[in-house]
Amino acid sequence: MTAAMPFLMAYMLIGAQRHEWMGTGVFVLFIIHHIINHKWLTTLTKGRYNAARTANLVINVLIFLCMIGLMYSGIGFVNIT
Repeated sequence: MTAAMPFLMAYMLIGAQRHEWMGTGVFVLFIIHHIINHKWLTTLTKGRYNAARTANLVINVLIFLCMIGLMYSGIGFVNIT
């Protein structure tokens, strides 16, 4: 997913069709990643939270929300055009 992101940002260089296919691939990989790592969600309520663990959780949640927002807006944009 990380390797595909610079190519997805170079929309004018790769063209619309490749951009859409690569975006779909990143979306699929994103879903697979979260299915494979579902145990991380079960550990959120276990153990004690110190400052580092809290900061890590906040950063992860913000990145997750950004990715969901990117994917939602990308799908919505395709449906508009």
